[in-house]
Amino acid sequence: MKLVRVNDLKPGMIVADNVYESKSSAIPLISRGVVLSSDYINRLLSRGIMTLYIEMPENYKGAQGETLEIKTVHKDINFDGKLQINGDVPENIKIEANESIVIKGNVNKNCIISSKTGAVKIDGHVTGSAEELVRITSSQKVYLMSAVFAEIKTNSDIKVTGDISDALVTARGEIAIDGKACRAELYSQSKIIVGECGNDSEEPVKLIVRPFECRTLFNELLKIDSGAIELIKEKERLQNVIDLIRKLGKGIEQLPQEKKLEMASGVKRFKDIEGELSAFQSRKLDIKGELEGHLGMKRVIVLGNIFSGTRITIENSRLEIVKQDQRRAFYMKDFKVLSSLYSGSY
Repeated sequence: MKLVRVNDLKPGMIVADNVYESKSSAIPLISRGVVLSSDYINRLLSRGIMTLYIEMPENYKGAQGETLEIKTVHKDINFDGKLQINGDVPENIKIEANESIVIKGNVNKNCIISSKTGAVKIDGHVTGSAEELVRITSSQKVYLMSAVFAEIKTNSDIKVTGDISDALVTARGEIAIDGKACRAELYSQSKIIVGECGNDSEEPVKLIVRPFECRTLFNELLKIDSGAIELIKEKERLQNVIDLIRKLGKGIEQLPQEKKLEMASGVKRFKDIEGELSAFQSRKLDIKGELEGHLGMKRVIVLGNIFSGTRITIENSRLEIVKQDQRRAFYMKDFKVLSSLYSGSY
């Protein structure tokens, strides 16, 4: 049973206690067990009733903007609004919400936490196992304290205030881990910032950044190369016309008018192709300059120790750390991954 403001009521909720218009009234305005409709809710508002106790029907999924607050989780939850769980999520539980999910406790192995349109925030520890991972998906930001044996995916950023290990993390936005990353693969389309990376045992950590801004540019390069190949083939075919005109010399005047026009059209198209190829080449140089600008940014930053065995990939170029170091920033130059001492700026 839950006390809810009348303004927050949604059709489909069930009244958990009789609602009286006044303390002296013996007949309830709405009886316990009634399924609320828009008319019932408007009636309560018109009578000045501000709150009432409701209970959720067995299959009630809520509505957009509604918040379901739960203290103890016993079974799977699928809710269309926002979810707030004020405790732990036990093993083998599936938590789904259309909007944001806040969990003020721990999440245990073989759990699935999924938000379709909102963020996910877990104040406790995420602890799976090698055989039973915790899986977290979100369209917005993901905030975690720590994660072990987890698979995390988001279309936005990921922030971990502690450590992460034995995990696969995929983000369209930035990945920021204040603590250590160990035995993990982190993939970002923006930037990765880690407090410490790897360990003395040289167990591998993969940090992969493929900047989202570069996708369009690389695709444009492919289209330019494809278009240039077709133009070159066409130019080679027209070269025969150019060669014939040179061979004929003044004799070209003896040809029928229709044939002369055809040859003139071929010469014009030949020159147009040369112009188009020149424009393609100019655009390729511009794109490569843009790519170098994007890839020259510090895309991977390790604030503390980075141990041997760590692999840094930016786009399709990889650098493996062979000697322990610290405070390193990684970027690309001439399409190779390089590093420099991190000075605190991007």
